[in-house]
Amino acid sequence: MEIDTISQMINYAYSIEFDEYNMFDKDLCTEKWEQTSLEDQKSSTSQAMHIKNKLSWLGFKCEHSMVSTKELLKINRDIIDRVLGINKDYYKKVKILSKDKSEWGFFDFKGKLPIEELARIEHNRWNVYHQLNGWIYGEKDKVNKVHNCLKPLKEFEDTIKPTILYDLYTILYIPNYLAGTGFIITK
Repeated sequence: MEIDTISQMINYAYSIEFDEYNMFDKDLCTEKWEQTSLEDQKSSTSQAMHIKNKLSWLGFKCEHSMVSTKELLKINRDIIDRVLGINKDYYKKVKILSKDKSEWGFFDFKGKLPIEELARIEHNRWNVYHQLNGWIYGEKDKVNKVHNCLKPLKEFEDTIKPTILYDLYTILYIPNYLAGTGFIITK
């Protein structure tokens, strides 16, 4: 996998509304990357490096393909959507939530859908990464490595749960990241 390019796409994805067919303009991703703190770059790189683990957890891997980027996205998206139990209604809810945080009730993270289990796993990975790098829980202060999301998902109150959208994006954008770097998801 092209970890550097995927890291830049991940970093960029945090600044935009969710679109399951986004192909991430590489120039925009690079421009945003160059304006990003080293701490956030390292976090995005760590996330990129764990994509193979997430695919493995689902029983898949990725390999380089000569198929067009557009076709790769369609193939990758179909595979991930099927295995995670995602349909068009789910994507509509994610898009609504990305605009209106009051719609949080749709997501319960109690393991009903594999996507929500993977998002919980991603949140735990993110917590461990930050804790190992000296971050602590508290009112968000990046300079002093303090973050208000460094706790298990079940401990979030409804008012802060929308920040977990990033954990969903992390999983939902895997097909895009891989297609954008020429990789296809396979068994």
